[in-house]
Amino acid sequence: MSEITEAMNMLEDLPESAQDGQQEADEAAATTLQEEAAETAQEATERESKASLPCHRYAVEALSMVELGRQGEGKARRIEIGVSSWLATLPGARLEIVAVRPGETESYLPEGVTLDGSVLCWMPTRDDTAKDGYGRGEVRATLGDSCYKSPVFRTRIEAALEDTPAVAMTQAAETEPVAMNVTTDEEAPKPTDEDKGEIYHVEGLDVVKLGRQGENLTQEVQIDVSAWTEDNMEGATFLIAAVRPGETESYLPEITQSGNTLTWKPTAADTAKGGYGRAEVQAVKGALIRKSPVFRTRIEAAIESSSSTPTEPPAWVQQILGSVSAAQEAAQTAQQQATAASSSAQEAAASVSGLRGWSLTEEADGTVTIDHAAAQSTAETTN
Repeated sequence: MSEITEAMNMLEDLPESAQDGQQEADEAAATTLQEEAAETAQEATERESKASLPCHRYAVEALSMVELGRQGEGKARRIEIGVSSWLATLPGARLEIVAVRPGETESYLPEGVTLDGSVLCWMPTRDDTAKDGYGRGEVRATLGDSCYKSPVFRTRIEAALEDTPAVAMTQAAETEPVAMNVTTDEEAPKPTDEDKGEIYHVEGLDVVKLGRQGENLTQEVQIDVSAWTEDNMEGATFLIAAVRPGETESYLPEITQSGNTLTWKPTAADTAKGGYGRAEVQAVKGALIRKSPVFRTRIEAAIESSSSTPTEPPAWVQQILGSVSAAQEAAQTAQQQATAASSSAQEAAASVSGLRGWSLTEEADGTVTIDHAAAQSTAETTN
């Protein structure tokens, strides 16, 4: 009897277990579909990004000079090398690129090299563009004991500002948000007609005038970056890295962005030193870093203002100044004495004038007799 009861209980539990199993299966299937959809979307994004990158095409047997971009750029361009002639002879061969960085002697295998049909694709990373100058490279195809090699070609990496903030910001952004000196459309003040300055194009930058030394917010530099946003940098963070005249370290001046236009209004900090500095525009979008040509900034010389104590004059100048001061004091004293002497003379003359009409007679006993009438009589007789 107990066996029958146990069997019936098992039958009652069976639908519930089956239902739980079906629910788990549905959840697993839904998770798999979500993962596949995410992977498909990511692949589509990568394909779109690759399709919009600047692309340079070469034939494997005609390689001579390959442009890898600007120093510090990462995945900013796509290099395509046609290898159909090799694959026709060695179908299924393993293809790779061997490179040597500028100034180095050891070779390495660059990352980001893929085979798309009969085209070998290379998207240079920051490791590939770490040093500017001319390096070397070659393409290899290996199948069993067979190995094809292309002519050794030169790689060229255009110079850029070293140790610029873009790389550090990109690395830090992987762990925490980084504040950049970029103002959005909503925050940026609308420029007036007086504010509008010369407009430069991001790929045509050469010399940019920032104004005169010590000026503050008097100039406006506008840079059109539509050539980049129309390629693959839409939604990227744009910034300018600058180096002041006579300095070596770069910094980030404050800029604003309105649509496809960057605006830089140089402050007194930007124009603190006269002469020629350097700068470049950078765009950061995830691991993608793009840079403009390094351009020169020009700050016209001006009279420097100083709040420091004036320099003390030399000893000989102080001696002359002391002699002049002593002479001035002596002249002032003499003038005062002359004035006093003149006053005494005037007083004496007044006293003498007051004694006229008086007669002084010395007696035998030594006394003096003053007689005004006698003096007056003598004066009349004389007249």
